[in-house]
Amino acid sequence: REGRASPGERFDLASPTKPFVATLALVLEGSGELPLATRLGDLLPAASPRLARLDLESLLRHRSGLAAWAPLPQLAHDRSAALARLLDGRWLATPGERYSDLGFILWSRAAEQATGLPLDELLRERVLAPLDLERVEPSPCQSIADVVSCPLDNRREVELAAALGVTLAPTGPPAKG
Repeated sequence: REGRASPGERFDLASPTKPFVATLALVLEGSGELPLATRLGDLLPAASPRLARLDLESLLRHRSGLAAWAPLPQLAHDRSAALARLLDGRWLATPGERYSDLGFILWSRAAEQATGLPLDELLRERVLAPLDLERVEPSPCQSIADVVSCPLDNRREVELAAALGVTLAPTGPPAKG
């Protein structure tokens, strides 16, 4: 339904997923399983030399110098290929503060490598279950009528992709769920 969400309704998290991942990072830091000072290259040895030197904290604090976004579904056919694309260093510009979805993706892959568990399982066990958030689901729930629709389209992604020489077709708002 369009408009404001009411108690009991579901909504897509999209970028608000970052607070859950950041919470997971603090849980893993606190337990000593994955210190934020760990260098990316220690967990993902295929990282380019400049990328390998970055610590995990810089990925989460948007201080890595990584590009804001990349059209990964158009550039890679699966998760392994997407990770290889991210690790090759082409998305790393000048180190410094700049918003980056890619930093969160790389931190997530590093967490999976360090723990041996997939991200959705880590989130469920270490963040969602302790908070009693059983209705947070990592998969689409398009059949659920109480999902609040998102009025946004992909205009910004089309612009970012064009700057990278990749053509993305404009789309309307995403499907509910």
